[in-house]
Amino acid sequence: FSVEGVIHARAELALKRPARAGQLLTVTGRVAEKYFRRGRPYVVIESETFDENGEEISRERNTLLLRFGDDHGSR
Repeated sequence: FSVEGVIHARAELALKRPARAGQLLTVTGRVAEKYFRRGRPYVVIESETFDENGEEISRERNTLLLRFGDDHGSR
């Protein structure tokens, strides 16, 4: 299938501490969940950000509504 775009439906963000300008950060993420609600496809992405010492900077969870072409996600 082809996804033509997404609508940002929800965000949760936990900031543990500020990052410094010029600091090297590593972001890891994963697809945590996929589901349909009212016939529309959603995907939940979770990510964490760490500094160069492995200390957590932030944790994020985003829910996206996938937008499809003419088939409206039926494939």
